[in-house]
Amino acid sequence: MPRSKWDNPDPAVPANWIVWQRPLRLSEGKHFAGFTRWVSPKVRPPAPMPVWWAEASVVEFMRFENVDDDPEPGDLKIRWFMRNERALTVGLIGHPEVPVVQEPSVVTLPMDGCSA
Repeated sequence: MPRSKWDNPDPAVPANWIVWQRPLRLSEGKHFAGFTRWVSPKVRPPAPMPVWWAEASVVEFMRFENVDDDPEPGDLKIRWFMRNERALTVGLIGHPEVPVVQEPSVVTLPMDGCSA
């Protein structure tokens, strides 16, 4: 997992993140997943209340480019989307400075009635 502005500035402290949903297989054989990245206490505003859902978190996305080729782990290619300043954020009600978006889900929508 690459480091981001949301992580602890100390490179010895790993990023804190989780993929909640199984990656979605895209039409071209690639796999896409959203993930929650919890913001390090070293770089976030203090939680306004002592509950887990008031801890700062953001959402980012990743696409596995070659997983169908069965690469060795070190040869897996991943492309990252919505990182750092572009991460998805939603402010806590009453505390908009605290981003609290978590557990993104990706779904396939029907194409019926759509025109290209």
